[in-house]
Amino acid sequence: MEIFIASIIGIFCLLVIIIQGQQAEQELAKIKIDLNGTSEVLNRERKQRQQAQQFFEQTKRDLTSTSKLLNREQKQRQQAQLSLGEFKRDLTSTSEQLNRERKQHQQSQLSLEQTKRDLTTTYKQLTREQKQRQDSEQSLDETKRELTLTTVQRTREKKQLQQTEQSVEQTKRELMITFKQQHLEQEEHKKIEQSLEETKCQLKKILEQYHDVAQSLQDSEHQMAEILEQKQQEQEQSLKECQHQLVEISKQYQETEQSLKDKLMTISEQQSQEQAQCEEVERKLSTSLATCTNLEETLEKSKHNNSTFESALLPNRIGYSLKSISSGKFIYVPQGSLKDGMLIRQDNWRNGLNQQWYFQALGGDDQGYYHIFSVRSKKCLDLSSSSKKDNAKIYQNQCVSTDTQKWKLIAQKEENSFLLQCKHSGLMLAVSDKTDNIVQYTEHDGDNQRWIITQITEQK
Repeated sequence: MEIFIASIIGIFCLLVIIIQGQQAEQELAKIKIDLNGTSEVLNRERKQRQQAQQFFEQTKRDLTSTSKLLNREQKQRQQAQLSLGEFKRDLTSTSEQLNRERKQHQQSQLSLEQTKRDLTTTYKQLTREQKQRQDSEQSLDETKRELTLTTVQRTREKKQLQQTEQSVEQTKRELMITFKQQHLEQEEHKKIEQSLEETKCQLKKILEQYHDVAQSLQDSEHQMAEILEQKQQEQEQSLKECQHQLVEISKQYQETEQSLKDKLMTISEQQSQEQAQCEEVERKLSTSLATCTNLEETLEKSKHNNSTFESALLPNRIGYSLKSISSGKFIYVPQGSLKDGMLIRQDNWRNGLNQQWYFQALGGDDQGYYHIFSVRSKKCLDLSSSSKKDNAKIYQNQCVSTDTQKWKLIAQKEENSFLLQCKHSGLMLAVSDKTDNIVQYTEHDGDNQRWIITQITEQK
């Protein structure tokens, strides 16, 4: 009986231990659920639980072995008592371990609460940082907008600066051009005064010095045409402007002459005398022009057919067209540009002023040569970069006294055509073989170098 009671007590103890183990397992399960975030502590508790389970299994094995031994060996009571004592010690040790586990569980709960507090504080810090980040993003957006506005303003300011610089450069160019034109006008004014003095002397000796008078008249006509060429802007008013300039020049000359002769006369008397003298000068000039035309007619009749056409190109405001025999197209200034350095090309006839050209006869050493300038831009055909090579392009530039702007007409038998030879290079005006550009090229008896010159009288 004692052994049976002892075995019952042992079984009861085992049941108590098993129940406590189950409770411990439930508590451990709760600890697992609560301690997902703390991996290190859970690992430790798992190891301890495994040890406890191993110990429990070992105790179960021991109990089974003891029950079997008790059933088989009733005689070995003492040994059973000893084993019960050991079992008691083990139970005490297990109870101590369970107490330790409870303390550890309490500590783990405390650590979990601490981690929860830390998590709440970190969450608050994160929310604050998110707000700060949003505020910083908003400030960055505002700064980006301000930067875009500043960049737009800077681009506008740069554009305005560029426009002002371009306008300044344009004004500089215009000032340079006006300065050059004033310089040329002053030189031409001096030449006109000299030519008037020469014509006055030559009119007295017109019967004795026929050839000298003709040459001086040609020079005076040339200078008058140059004045008309730069002062006139429209074709219809050119002759009136030329006459007006001649009248003004004659008035100025008579005024200076009268002031030198009689300084004591009153202003009213000077004006009356100047008017009378102006009328006399006009009569003399008209008579001289009539004589010049008569002389030119007599000279023209004696010249060759080549000179007949050249003499027809008088320094007046009659426009001419230049048509290529090879292409049937006409020389023109693209877009009617007024700029220097514009490339000259060919195109179909459109009856535009940019396709009409004036021929200005030159005298002295340049006898037989012409300035060919556009009716639209009043700029001369010019050779690029003073080149003497084939395929050098032809441009328009301000008319000056360079050989690159002087052209000679050479009559041809085919269709009353002409060659245009540059004085600087000796090459001929031609149409490029590959493009519509006008170039110079060595004479090779080709139709792209032959030009039909026609006076503009009506629309083609």
